[in-house]
Amino acid sequence: MATITISDSVSNGGWGIVEGTTGGESRAINNSYKFICEFRNSLNNGDIIQLDPGIYEFNMMYFQTKDNIELRTNPNKTGTATIRFKSVSGRPSPPCVDWDWGGGAAWMKVSNADNFHIHDLKVDGKEADIGGGIWVVNRAKNGLIENIRVDDAATVSLIAGPNESNNPPHDIEFKNCKVYGQRVRVTGKAQFLAGGHSYNVTFRNCKSYAESATTNKSSPITLFGTDNATNIKYIDCLAVGTFTPNNSENNRVGAGFWQEGSDEASSELHSCTFRKTAGGIGQTETPENGGVLDIKAYNCTIDRCNQKGSNVRPWAAWSQGLNNRFELHNCTFQKNGVHNNTTIFHGGGIQFGGNGYSLVKNCTFEDTVSGYNITWYGTGENEQPATEYTIQNNTFDANLRTHDAGVVNGTVYENWNTLTNGAQYMEGNGTDWEWIHQTNGDLKSAITAVINSPTSNTTVGVYYDSHTTNVQYSNGEPYNSMLYEMRSAINNDSSAQITAEINIVDATITLTQKDGASGSSVSFVIDWNDWQNGQPFSDMNPSMQ
Repeated sequence: MATITISDSVSNGGWGIVEGTTGGESRAINNSYKFICEFRNSLNNGDIIQLDPGIYEFNMMYFQTKDNIELRTNPNKTGTATIRFKSVSGRPSPPCVDWDWGGGAAWMKVSNADNFHIHDLKVDGKEADIGGGIWVVNRAKNGLIENIRVDDAATVSLIAGPNESNNPPHDIEFKNCKVYGQRVRVTGKAQFLAGGHSYNVTFRNCKSYAESATTNKSSPITLFGTDNATNIKYIDCLAVGTFTPNNSENNRVGAGFWQEGSDEASSELHSCTFRKTAGGIGQTETPENGGVLDIKAYNCTIDRCNQKGSNVRPWAAWSQGLNNRFELHNCTFQKNGVHNNTTIFHGGGIQFGGNGYSLVKNCTFEDTVSGYNITWYGTGENEQPATEYTIQNNTFDANLRTHDAGVVNGTVYENWNTLTNGAQYMEGNGTDWEWIHQTNGDLKSAITAVINSPTSNTTVGVYYDSHTTNVQYSNGEPYNSMLYEMRSAINNDSSAQITAEINIVDATITLTQKDGASGSSVSFVIDWNDWQNGQPFSDMNPSMQ
């Protein structure tokens, strides 16, 4: 193992340039040739390459088929080495290799390397037309990218992927890295990105800023993203946008986190914060090749994250796609909401557009500006929402809403939520929605429900212990007839695991578990399309007795 030091003194035959000057394209090309060819032949597994503090121009830096390699700033010197990636004209190719690259592509490329460590460097990407950051690609594995700062890259700043073979990068960690101001909007790309079928990639304590390090421009791209990659984790990460409701310059700043893919993608977000981005946490439609997109977020904060404009759906969290999964646990939504958006069907909280399985649990909505905490919507007549949404133990400070643009056959399980600030459960024109008020937990002795007035021809199902007793209410007094119908239906159902007693004066029905019954939940199922004037959950409130 050897330690190789690269000096920044040009006069002494070094690699560097003087601050404020440039050697033009020739220095970037020559440094790239020198680095690739010299280290391709002489670098041994286990060697350390260190750069004295200074600025170094490259068109391309490339590690290949070397293991246990370390690249760093010289720890014995004060300051940080800066790598300035510079796009050049033509398609230069080092004389020692049989491949070339486009002159516009300027980046550090790590390929076919095992157990590598790149750390304590600054990367300046403002003169790169493509790239400008560090790309970990095919067959690279067991790598650590640590304490790296990337300024003003063109496309992707720090990435695991793309896959240029059938052996994608895996087991890569980006730790304590910062990115500022990516310059070019590219679909499916982000400042921090896991893509190209990479897997087991972790971003830990990484910070992604939309604001440029050198100009007053803001990044138009997503700040963290997963694209066709699996088992990706974002831990203690921060995304900071520059979104302001009335600033047209920043109207299209990127989202905090976005997931997509043509095959499959899965991500977990732990204790991450998304602030003033154009959307907080979201994912796109079901992959075209039949896979699943899966997001799970835990203890995350979504703060002032909204898009704007009359033709833009504002959202703080967004999921769609019939096969996709979307879970939010213990997340906090702060000061989100519609600012200057006049699209009546879309609020600024969570947007569901025909999503597969969704769970929102133990989340809190605070200081919502306007709009809705949760919105269900469709984008066309053939779009079908999920068979199951579970909304449990949350605190809402604004309404929940559906509308009828392609939304049909949805089922929502609502359990033990708290409504503040006058919030209500349902309004809008959802078609054939089925809402289930579900009370989980051991049934001790009885549950009492207050039944307010339904309309005629309303179907109510009472579910307990995997068995549903359906009650068809058709006519009679609003309270009494419904209670009598429910009592008769339940008590005459030999398969029911509960008995029913009613109190006409209080307009209540008490459900008591039969001896030997093993179930642990009771649910009321209401055909939403037949329930007049909404709010089934404020009208039916089971409580333990």
